[in-house]
Amino acid sequence: WLRGSVRPQGHATWHTTRGTMRAGTSGAAHGASNGAHDSRERAPTATARSVTVADAVGAADIGVASSALFESVAEADAVARLGDWQRALEAYEAAFRRLGREGTSAHAIELLGRIGTAHRECDEPELAREAYEAAFTIAELTDSADHAAWALSLLAELEGRVGHVSAAETLYGRARQFAQATGNDRVLARVDQNIAALATKRGDHPRA
Repeated sequence: WLRGSVRPQGHATWHTTRGTMRAGTSGAAHGASNGAHDSRERAPTATARSVTVADAVGAADIGVASSALFESVAEADAVARLGDWQRALEAYEAAFRRLGREGTSAHAIELLGRIGTAHRECDEPELAREAYEAAFTIAELTDSADHAAWALSLLAELEGRVGHVSAAETLYGRARQFAQATGNDRVLARVDQNIAALATKRGDHPRA
């Protein structure tokens, strides 16, 4: 859970509803997913609440985030560790709604990653994909290569889980480039481990 301040350089919009997230993003990560799940073509419901990058940063130029925000995320993480992913999803989305008043775009990226993982574990891969793509788009808009690598690795892991092995390999390759550019050994190690796992799944044992 990052505490850094990142100022936005553009606007991406998500539309969040109870149990649903729509990402009206540039789709930069989407192309590697075989272009099969374009969420931009689906209009949000009338009750959707729009959140922009500027909202995520809020009015706090210095990147203020209250202890209540950190506590709410910590509580959601604890629920997730217990395996109650539906309740964790509700808690993460509640924390995400605070970002119009406090926090930074870095916090938005981290929360979207958690929301995506909760959707993934609730067997909602399309919603997980949308959250991960939104996280990647914000990372691009804010020139955060570390976050871009992290979001792409999450997206690649999802694609691998649903059987889109070629798409997963492409996304892992992009994640690896971002991680190498910033020297993020933690993400790089995770990406290499998952690339090896994909190679094994394909029967490419020498590569693994």
